[in-house]
Amino acid sequence: ALDSGEFFQGEALQELIRNCLERDTPLHLIGLLSDGNVHSHIDHYYRIIEHAAERGVRRLYVHALLDGR
Repeated sequence: ALDSGEFFQGEALQELIRNCLERDTPLHLIGLLSDGNVHSHIDHYYRIIEHAAERGVRRLYVHALLDGR
């Protein structure tokens, strides 16, 4: 979904970004941050951050849940 761009077309993500831009508030991301590629992968965060920046989001905070590895 990330490679095809389908993920970025989702209404939920579009609404989050639109809200941040309209209200001049930061975007908060929370989730598992790992390079293990089992339940998540750090590259997913990079892609979402890049997309948000391209759309005009200037402040973004990552609240990372770590897997202990």
